[in-house]
Amino acid sequence: MAKPLHEPGLVLDGFRLDTVKHVTHDFWQEHRRRARAEIGENFFLVGEVWGGDAQVLDPWFSGDEMDAGFDFGFQGSALAWVQGRGRTIAFGKYLKSREKVRPGYYLSHYLSSHDTPGGLYQLEGDKALFRLAAVVQLTSAGIPTIYYGEEVGRAGGDWPANRSDMPWGDLGIRPGAGAVRDEAMRELYKKLLATRSAHKALSRGTMTLISTDGDMLVYQMADEESADAVVVALNRSAEPAQAKFTAPVAWTSEVTDALTGDAVSVVEGSVDLAVPPHGARIVEAKRGS
Repeated sequence: MAKPLHEPGLVLDGFRLDTVKHVTHDFWQEHRRRARAEIGENFFLVGEVWGGDAQVLDPWFSGDEMDAGFDFGFQGSALAWVQGRGRTIAFGKYLKSREKVRPGYYLSHYLSSHDTPGGLYQLEGDKALFRLAAVVQLTSAGIPTIYYGEEVGRAGGDWPANRSDMPWGDLGIRPGAGAVRDEAMRELYKKLLATRSAHKALSRGTMTLISTDGDMLVYQMADEESADAVVVALNRSAEPAQAKFTAPVAWTSEVTDALTGDAVSVVEGSVDLAVPPHGARIVEAKRGS
């Protein structure tokens, strides 16, 4: 007998649905009804429709067949921008356009997958650029999907290397036990995930583009209901740069960089901060205030 989905120690919050477009809509509508009735009203469904974006996925959203779908455009757009390909204003407009999804439904964006060469591999192993792409992924609209191992520097080359063993380091888990993993990358992901979890602005906020000049992209994520705002500054250049912007009115306490913990000065309502080469700053009001 199969285990109940909510047996102690075994909790499933949702399913990933593969090759959705090859099955009829009436099937997925019945699947949704059965999942809610037999598993739970809030059981989450994310589906793969190859080439999916807000417009392509809408027929499945309009019929309430799933909660989210994979956004196939994000990987290529994000990796291209961090490599210096394309204008920053175009990339900023693309990120903003991802908000145009049916209310109550979501795009799920990724940097690597089992069907494509890994993001780090496509960046030729440049971890600084991959970290920059990860910051974009974890601070923009939608549901970030992290493909196993990229959070510890698994390159994930072309098939079948994109499905290689998880590098478990010294945890002793086979296969992959003893494989080197990037602990600094893991720490970055922990910070990014903690920051996203702490801010409604990042998980459900609206993006406002502040600067799209040259190699610097600066945007604000804000959630009106929780009076929360975060400003993200990204520098794809190999040279340091300055980000200048007006402090959000939601910032009523000490302001810090979520990545470093350093205090950020606000002078007469304005912020002027240095952004390192191939680096990022995530500026927030001090949590808990």
